Amino acid sequence: MFERFMAGDIVLPQKKYSAVSTFSSAGIGDYGYRLAGFSFKVHAEMVPERLAICKLNHPRTLTIEGDLRKSWHEVVDGYRDRVGRKVPDLLAGMSPCQGMSPSTLSERQGRTKWISKDSRNTLPFVLVKIVRELRPLSIVVENVPGIVTTRVREPDTGEVGTVASLLAKKLDAYVCYPITLQFADYGVPQRRQRTLLTFIRKDQRCIAALRKAQTIPYPGKTHDRSARFGRLSWVPARDFLGPPRFRPLTSYSPGRARDLDDPLHYVPVYESRHFELIRGIPPFSGRSAYQNDVCPSCGVHNVPEDIATCDSCESPLINRPIVMEPNGPRLIIGHETSYKRMPANLPVGTVTTANGHLGSDAKIHPWENRLLSPRECACAQTIPMSFRFGERQNGSHTRVLRQTIGEAIPPWFTFLHGLVLRNLLGSGNAVKHLLSAQDYDVENLHVSSVEEREVIRRRSRDRFSSLTGRSPAPIAAS
Repeated sequence: MFERFMAGDIVLPQKKYSAVSTFSSAGIGDYGYRLAGFSFKVHAEMVPERLAICKLNHPRTLTIEGDLRKSWHEVVDGYRDRVGRKVPDLLAGMSPCQGMSPSTLSERQGRTKWISKDSRNTLPFVLVKIVRELRPLSIVVENVPGIVTTRVREPDTGEVGTVASLLAKKLDAYVCYPITLQFADYGVPQRRQRTLLTFIRKDQRCIAALRKAQTIPYPGKTHDRSARFGRLSWVPARDFLGPPRFRPLTSYSPGRARDLDDPLHYVPVYESRHFELIRGIPPFSGRSAYQNDVCPSCGVHNVPEDIATCDSCESPLINRPIVMEPNGPRLIIGHETSYKRMPANLPVGTVTTANGHLGSDAKIHPWENRLLSPRECACAQTIPMSFRFGERQNGSHTRVLRQTIGEAIPPWFTFLHGLVLRNLLGSGNAVKHLLSAQDYDVENLHVSSVEEREVIRRRSRDRFSSLTGRSPAPIAAS
């Protein structure tokens, strides 16, 4: 089924469920819901280039461009003009994550009284206005795990709390099911951790069925890092990135940096200094260029780390991340995962919006001398080959392309989640095969401290182990 999905060989169900999407970006996550049978009537997005890609793949949708804080009423009116008074079955709200991303989260760990002043972090509350008008049967909000610990002041009432807890409180006509999932547990060939809040309106009969079965509205996990619990192993980069799925490329020359049969399978060509930096990292090593210990000028081995000039010949170590200054070369300040090959025995690391930057978090191919191509990033995000990105790329299109791919929720998961929501909203049955309500990834919205949240999640994992007699796979860094 996964390979059929990736090939775009999914037959759309005849019965369609109506949907509205806000913060749509390029409509990538919505594509999975569409293949599961949700027909999107309205897409709202602020960036026109992303909205254009969305329109290519959701041709019958009404697209609304602009800041949702000002255009939310157009979403409501646009839906009613198309559908009438029938309520939507699904409202998808994948709001921007930059203000709650791990890079900013590290600045406030432990500061439980700290209140974010980043206006992007209050964008999810715009959904409340749309919900009160349209009263959808279900709502899905997706973001980074920081949504459950980032404290904000609610714009209308001034109430202070975490984004997730305030949103759940304001949507009091719904039951909220919060969870932080590792998408590799669903066969996605990428380590990507995201928090989802699925809301189901309290008058829906499936809520009682879920409660009785002690399950929640998410698909059951199919994979595990160590193939425990009767699940399959995570999909490692060694298997996923190899031929015949992708042709080999290199950043050494233009002729070998592009696959002429696939307009999205291409990589940047680097000047010799940057290429030597990549080539010096042994294939399949998972090491970084900071650990390149052979001087490219004199060939001496075991050059000490943390230096930018060879201590034997005094030449710049151009196979390390250095910058030339008036006083000589110095190492670029980076993290442990900067300028690093991704490990081959694990799924691809999180595809971020910076997936085209050499110094970003472990973005170098496990064994080839290059970054991942946009096509490889798209496939790691489980974006089907049937998804269209528009005209042949140029510099501007490549930037938008890589950013939109890095922002998306994997469509394979939204496809599976869409099938679950269709079943729940349609019949309310077959709930026993869903994710357990005692799963260790279920979130507690009453906790705002990063440290306390991690303690509770660890206890949940220990409790899971005691119930099953088996130890779950370690929580993977995203």
